[in-house]
Formats: sequence, C-alpha cells, structure tokens
Amino acid sequence: MVTPPQFRGRIAAAFLMTYNLMGMCLGPMLVAFVTDFILKDPAKIRESRAITYMGVSIAAILVFALGLPPAREALRADD
Repeated sequence: MVTPPQFRGRIAAAFLMTYNLMGMCLGPMLVAFVTDFILKDPAKIRESRAITYMGVSIAAILVFALGLPPAREALRADD
C-alpha cells in the first residue's frame, strides 16, 4: 500500500532475501551460541531451541509493535 507500484517487486525481493538470509544464517548460529555459551551442554539442544525461539518471538513482537503506528499513519495518509 505504501510502496509505489514501480518498486513493489524490488521491495518484495529485498524483504524475502533479508528474511531468508536471517533465518538461514542467524538461526542456527543463535541456537549454537545458546547451547555453547549459555547452557554449556551440547546435549541441551532442545532447551536451546526453545530459548532461541522465545527470544526471537519476543523481539519480533516488539519490532511489529514499534512499526504498527507508522504503518497505520502511512495508510491513513494514503486515503
């Protein structure tokens, strides 16, 4: 809605590239970091994944909550 039509494809491609790179590169590294440096036990992968998922979920909720007011304002300005 906010992106001009001539840039929508590029913005969508940039979003998907960033989303996939973060998921494929940072996800496994975060789990390994939590396993090695926080839990200090290679057998606790399940707990490490749970901690990582909860932390990333909370961060995503915060990012979306911070981005919601500007998105609403941009949509109101478009009307």
